[in-house]
Amino acid sequence: MSPADQALEMLLHLAARPRPDFASIELQAPALATRFRADEAAAAAIAAGGVIAADIWEMRGGRAQRVAVATREAAAALMSFAHQRFEDASKAPESFEVALASRTAANGFLKAKDGRFVYLHQSFPESTKKLMRILACEDTPEAVNAAMLTRDAMDWEHLAADAGVCGAMCRSPEEWDAS
Repeated sequence: MSPADQALEMLLHLAARPRPDFASIELQAPALATRFRADEAAAAAIAAGGVIAADIWEMRGGRAQRVAVATREAAAALMSFAHQRFEDASKAPESFEVALASRTAANGFLKAKDGRFVYLHQSFPESTKKLMRILACEDTPEAVNAAMLTRDAMDWEHLAADAGVCGAMCRSPEEWDAS
């Protein structure tokens, strides 16, 4: 059984739903250059949502459906924002290339005061500005690391959530399950 199939079964187990025979994941060459199985994880998540949607549709009187997800196409969906085109360019967010160019020290796994780690993700330039506001420091590795050591990990998670940015305390598997 592939990692994608295992992930799909685990997700459906959380929904108290055995894996149906009408759901399939097509394994293809990886689309994303990462050590994580992002293609498979995305395919499993999309397939699990598709199974639940198909169940709801059938309960409402619709015909039975098949759910088929290809790993490369699921991976492309993770990056779909990078391929959007806006008819009115003034309403478009900054391009993905601009976002990549706006790298920040406030990104990645950073140690907090209590010795735990927080993952910060800058996403887009506006997120970087918000992260730097809550950190209240210069955007250098030294300044960001020093700022992170002023608060506990859970405090940083709450500050990130309040600011509307991506940031979370890293949890053990047991803590994650309990949450």
